Amino acid sequence: MDFTAIHRILGQQPGPITDEMIDAVVENGLKETDDLDWKSELPPAKGLPQMDYPKDIAAMANSGGGTIV
Repeated sequence: MDFTAIHRILGQQPGPITDEMIDAVVENGLKETDDLDWKSELPPAKGLPQMDYPKDIAAMANSGGGTIV
């Protein structure tokens, strides 16, 4: 079972992240944290190394993990 920043913020028990959970976090205007990062669009198929996605993934991996939504 997964326990993510979204579970922690919502006070949920470990389990899958649902659309309803993401909607609740967005509706409440909850901000990014060290282990939660919001993206407004998917990374491009080409040119990924020039984007922030690899840096964000590496930073989370090096700091104990997290969730990118």
